[in-house]
Amino acid sequence: MKKEVRILAISDGISKRSLIRQNRAIVGVVLRGGHWLEGIMKTIIERNGCNVTSQLVRMIRSSSHFQQTRLIMTDGLALAGVNIVNIRALHEMTNIPIIAVSRGRKEMGDLSEKMKGLDRHTSRVRALKAAGQPTSLVLEPTRRRIYAYYSGLNSTDLKSIMRGFCAAETPEPIRVARIISSAFNRHLVKRVQKD
Repeated sequence: MKKEVRILAISDGISKRSLIRQNRAIVGVVLRGGHWLEGIMKTIIERNGCNVTSQLVRMIRSSSHFQQTRLIMTDGLALAGVNIVNIRALHEMTNIPIIAVSRGRKEMGDLSEKMKGLDRHTSRVRALKAAGQPTSLVLEPTRRRIYAYYSGLNSTDLKSIMRGFCAAETPEPIRVARIISSAFNRHLVKRVQKD
């Protein structure tokens, strides 16, 4: 993959998803070469809902950056609680390769446990199965182990991409998306509290 490629990184901006109490702004940032910010897009998804994949497809396809985007990175498999991204469906509906950067080796088991008792269980299970098993990577220079799910590319491409854009603890595109999404969501919370 070329160094100047445009990557769309998507995050809900929160690491402790159990703290989410309402619908959440999901932010996508377009970075050229993984470092130069070229655009921002956002959508709203339901807390613990089942609409994240459809909302992301709508957000991406309606963006002026859609035609130039060559890779999508998501901040884990689930956003806004247990709203699980179906990475295979997202790839099929955008024709853009997807990498879901996992928060840990046990993410799949944690999500399965949290799904119990929620509605539309079959849809959530389908999204989890579509992700498959995570690929484990050890990245230099931190020697940190990262887990990733992917669709629309092979394992060799995955390793090359992750090594190219993960010089620190978190891939730079995801880190930027988290910062901006956190700011959006702080603003949303303050606005709700005023109303």
